[in-house]
Amino acid sequence: MSSPFSLLRLPRLVLFKVFKSLDIGEKIKLSFCSERTSAQINDARLYSQKVIVGLDMINQEIRVHSENDEDTFDIFICPDFERTPSSNTQLVSIALTRYTHLLKMFQCKISTRFNSHCSDLYQPTISKLFDLQVKFKNLCIRPKDSENLLWNQISRNMELVERLVIMSIVDTGFRPVFTSWPQKISIRYSAWFTLESLLACPCTTIQLVQSHLENKDFDKIFKNWKAGGFPNLERLEIYSQNITNNGDHVLGMNWSDLDGMVIQTDDGSKKATIELGHCIKIAKEETVNFERETVIPTNEEDQTMIESHELLSMACVKYEEEKNARDKEPNLRYTTMQMSLIGHLCDVVRKELDELKRAEEQKKRIKN
Repeated sequence: MSSPFSLLRLPRLVLFKVFKSLDIGEKIKLSFCSERTSAQINDARLYSQKVIVGLDMINQEIRVHSENDEDTFDIFICPDFERTPSSNTQLVSIALTRYTHLLKMFQCKISTRFNSHCSDLYQPTISKLFDLQVKFKNLCIRPKDSENLLWNQISRNMELVERLVIMSIVDTGFRPVFTSWPQKISIRYSAWFTLESLLACPCTTIQLVQSHLENKDFDKIFKNWKAGGFPNLERLEIYSQNITNNGDHVLGMNWSDLDGMVIQTDDGSKKATIELGHCIKIAKEETVNFERETVIPTNEEDQTMIESHELLSMACVKYEEEKNARDKEPNLRYTTMQMSLIGHLCDVVRKELDELKRAEEQKKRIKN
């Protein structure tokens, strides 16, 4: 059997496309094959898919998944349970090693489970991740006075947090002070979050559960929005036992008459629908164009691809030889991952050859 073709001999841009064709689990496994392979995968990070890294600190597990949840891969912080470190310091160190390895490979956002704050790993791990300026898709916290330093660190770095979920506050005398805000906020036991705090909140999505706000407060909220307040707001949900249909007027109307009512700002730039689930939904009148992300190679990279016909052809032939040899000799020690990679690489190389041929034909037509 001929010697296997070296994956790392492929042109840089082609190699990046090969990595991009792998699923999350394959890419993570491949990164452990060698330091050189890991370095090449890390270099291709900007070409890689965006992933969410879910932290389950209670079960000491990390779930890496695509944004649509179709591609997932689970990693245990300590895969050898018989050798689990006895100290939290060691566990935090191991966990951070896992996280930083993933951060080098993918465009990551961190997401914490709702009960992660119950783990002793939570405070030191989250603090270290903020030190690394990691972005959070979803951050669940339960502020308490003993972790005031962590809250101060979080509040200074809210630009890194897409959605902040605040659970119950353990110490009744402790009130979080916001020096900056996340994009979205959800407060589960929000009696401490006053009307003044709400009117100052610049988030796009606001959810308040078990609020103490009353009908008169909603009148002020709606009037503030109509006058141009809440400039970023897209959705507001407030659940309160103090909202009643007792005849108090909101926007000059009975509460029950507001159901399904469409209101607009004084300048006519925005509209909102009021739902009697104690929810106001803000819909901005603007069109969003989603352009497909494309990678435009530099002239140097393009030239490298054009000059690599023979290399690509050889790669395709070599991998076909490896696959055929595996079919003829089932005792060969190929892993499922290796065979999967072979299939991916053949497909990618064929596509690259087709693209190169089309590019050359187009250049010939232009010259003629």
